[in-house]
Amino acid sequence: FPEESPEGSGAPEGSGAQEGAYPERPEGLPSGPESQYDHDGRGAPAGGSPEISPRDRDEWVARRSMLLAAMSAAPRIPATALSALTRPGERGSMVSEREPTLSGPVSADEPPSWDRVDIGASIGRAVHAVLQSIDLATGDGLDAVAAASAASELVPDHAEVVAQMARAALGSGVVQGGCKRRHWREVYVATPVGSSVIEGFIDLLVDGPDGMEVVDFKTERLISDADVDQAVAHHSLQMAGYALCVKGALGARVARCVLVFLAGGVARERVVSNLEMLESEVRSRLDAANVFH
Repeated sequence: FPEESPEGSGAPEGSGAQEGAYPERPEGLPSGPESQYDHDGRGAPAGGSPEISPRDRDEWVARRSMLLAAMSAAPRIPATALSALTRPGERGSMVSEREPTLSGPVSADEPPSWDRVDIGASIGRAVHAVLQSIDLATGDGLDAVAAASAASELVPDHAEVVAQMARAALGSGVVQGGCKRRHWREVYVATPVGSSVIEGFIDLLVDGPDGMEVVDFKTERLISDADVDQAVAHHSLQMAGYALCVKGALGARVARCVLVFLAGGVARERVVSNLEMLESEVRSRLDAANVFH
């Protein structure tokens, strides 16, 4: 994924996704001149014969196929569904998590349709689309993008609400600080945890001074501080799942996870506490829940 920083483009260190760079030689292949390998790890015809025997390659291909098959068969758990996993000692199985919205519990991942539009979910998707597209430092063109995003989600009458929430996000401390550092938006992450794979999209990933910072924007309707505290508790396992993904995929330290609530056009930031304990709970729930069917 492209880096969004005035310092240049690329990907987080350790991800192996530097723009324009050749991938590292696949593990298990013999050493040799870098020019002898193409993007698939095969010997390139130019520059001489590769120092790989047919048997070496066949063994590597077989090991790779086995790993791909094992990972493809592993249950894939969205980070947003982690709080719905049963706790150790409970009976039951994973159920689909649906975040509360303005008009009821409908998943924000469901596409809109003309015959049933959930206003809250549609507004949430529109806000995320704006924050994915505009310049986080200047906010240039925010109103126009908000109007277009609201229209694409079939809620054009709520364009001002979308703009207010997006503007609140830009004014938050974590975004103001993050946009001055290396950062990435809508980052897909995944990592194996036990026999499962956790996956999801991080709204904003910042390479902070003390490690990676995971930022997630929430648009659900909240009135009081007590509502915010309850929402933090509800979303904490999701953030712990993202932290596990960043650690597993990048081998990077996660300095903090921040939830930014945008309801009412006011940004309320909450740092998720006890992150290591929550990560342990994620592992325990994955072990205990009946998700392998």
